[in-house]
Amino acid sequence: MASLTGVFWALHYASARYDNATGLELSVVAAVLLGGIDFDGGKGTLGGAIAGVFLLGALQNVMSLQDVSAQSQIVVTGVLLVLSVLGPRVARQISLARAGRRAARSSTG
Repeated sequence: MASLTGVFWALHYASARYDNATGLELSVVAAVLLGGIDFDGGKGTLGGAIAGVFLLGALQNVMSLQDVSAQSQIVVTGVLLVLSVLGPRVARQISLARAGRRAARSSTG
């Protein structure tokens, strides 16, 4: 997938320099984590990763059309990155706590 992306990048910009995508690391990581890829590995789908890329791309496009500054766009991307990492972990902790309460109620009742 990365090689195909590199080919499309080179075709679009008519350049194949080694430093063409410098600075896109935050956006790439945020997009795939937003798409459901687990930070610890082993979970996630290609469709989810592609959906995350399209979602983040659309959000950045809308912010550009609304004349949001580049620094603000980076902050929004960073916030989405933090939420996409912490969200599933917090949800997992909540579900484990609820399961523990249910087990405690069923053993006492």
